[in-house]
Amino acid sequence: MQPSYLFNSAIIFCNQVLYALFGVLAFALVLIALGPGLIHSESGWQYKVFHLLCHQLTERSFFYHDHQMAVCARCLGIYGFFFISWMLMPLFATFNAQKKQWYVRILITTILINILDVVGNYFGIWTNTLISRFVLGALMSIAVVLLLHTEFFKLNMDKGLWKTQK
Repeated sequence: MQPSYLFNSAIIFCNQVLYALFGVLAFALVLIALGPGLIHSESGWQYKVFHLLCHQLTERSFFYHDHQMAVCARCLGIYGFFFISWMLMPLFATFNAQKKQWYVRILITTILINILDVVGNYFGIWTNTLISRFVLGALMSIAVVLLLHTEFFKLNMDKGLWKTQK
């Protein structure tokens, strides 16, 4: 399949079907992660979807319409910001794709910060909050999308702002 130019610009849009599929799946995960409060359901089937992926502890979860969300705050940050970052991915294409090793380093750093946060909280060195867990999960998912953006959007250096003057 021939790549197309996004908005007739210097950004080449590749793997459109895969991008759309991941976008739809990410949106569905966010809706399910919001739990029964979103659709005022009492059945709680949303918890079963995530029970193998998330501890779902009440004290570590946000509530929506008096219902616990189906995932903890960290997982909500991961799923929510994965979707938001996924939708904003074309903006990431303006970053220099030659710096992919930096994207890997950013991802590893965010994973290590999350691990450090969990370990520090576990040993009582500090107490993390719902907001800190949410933000750290969000940063990790943004790092994942930043790493993946080069598979879906590329810069065409011969078009747009990047065109060299002769």
